[in-house]
Amino acid sequence: MKEIIQYIEDVFTDNNGCQRKFIICAVTISNSSGKFTRFGISVARKEDMAKYSLELGKRIAYGKACKRPFIFVECNFLYFPYFLV
Repeated sequence: MKEIIQYIEDVFTDNNGCQRKFIICAVTISNSSGKFTRFGISVARKEDMAKYSLELGKRIAYGKACKRPFIFVECNFLYFPYFLV
């Protein structure tokens, strides 16, 4: 089983006008059944922005991607939605 991990980090403005960071983790797993991609998202809380850690956010997003085996996409071709590019 081969595992490929990719991260996207960005910032968004919430409804209160506070800028918050988020990380999306995509874990692609290749095995005898094919390729599957699982996603995990980590969003920093407003009160945690001062002590935000990129590495902790990546670990949380990766953990969410791995803990939810029912959330996956079968990869038959390479496609990046417009909001991830």
